Amino acid sequence: MVRWILGTAGTGKTSRVLEEAGKAALAGQKVLLLVPEQYSLEMEKAVRRALDVSSALRVEVYSFTRLCDRIFRELGGTARQAPEEAAHYLMMHLALEQLKGSLRRYQKSSRSGAAIAALTRQMEEFRTVGIAPQALRDAKSRLAKDAFAEKIEELLLIYETYDNLLATSFGEQKNQLDYALEQLKGHPIFEGYAVFVDSFKGFMAGEFALLEELMKTASSVTFSLCTDSLFDRSEGYGLFTPSCRTAARLMELARKNGVPVETPVILREPMRFHTLALTRLEENLFR
Repeated sequence: MVRWILGTAGTGKTSRVLEEAGKAALAGQKVLLLVPEQYSLEMEKAVRRALDVSSALRVEVYSFTRLCDRIFRELGGTARQAPEEAAHYLMMHLALEQLKGSLRRYQKSSRSGAAIAALTRQMEEFRTVGIAPQALRDAKSRLAKDAFAEKIEELLLIYETYDNLLATSFGEQKNQLDYALEQLKGHPIFEGYAVFVDSFKGFMAGEFALLEELMKTASSVTFSLCTDSLFDRSEGYGLFTPSCRTAARLMELARKNGVPVETPVILREPMRFHTLALTRLEENLFR
């Protein structure tokens, strides 16, 4: 079951999450609270303040990093040690040297430390958000033959060569989320849990994949999002467009796996803004 707690800033979404998590824990259910890394300590303190000792012991607070550690502890395994930054730069330099005769836009990049660093960051960003070389190839096939298409073609060559060099020297490159997901599949260690996902603005590809796995096995997964609607009424330019896009992706994952989706709870009463002028500003800004 996928559930929603929606509301604009200051409407008490986190308080509602804690209230519902407390009710689930009081009823004897195991609870998982997933929050951004920077909020995990604050959320742990809030749980201890809000719940009695026996209920608080049933609530596990994790960031994605700590959730991966929990999966590794329970199921074994660990993320492979990532190469040092200097090793990434060296692999990029070697990739550019190998491709020197095939590049035009990036021909001189191997002689520039700044260019090597920038390209390395770009390749790692592709990997982080789940863009594989094939995705670049597909994008290039839809482009007209112009300077931009040529640049994409060269980025694709660099990405594939860099990736192959890394794999040859250090093994297949996966991040912690990928390894945790491999371990979790087929092992429903969160079966029966009430999962609450709070305070995120969006998710990376690996995070979406891990959330999808939780949807399949948990009793319920509740998402709190900063928006007053699941649907974007602003044609893609509104203040809450990112949250609506996140909700749309999560609904797509739920439908794909046959997971029921509940009607959202929408919080409208401002709890943070006690000045009427600020309340009116929040209600109308960028709407």
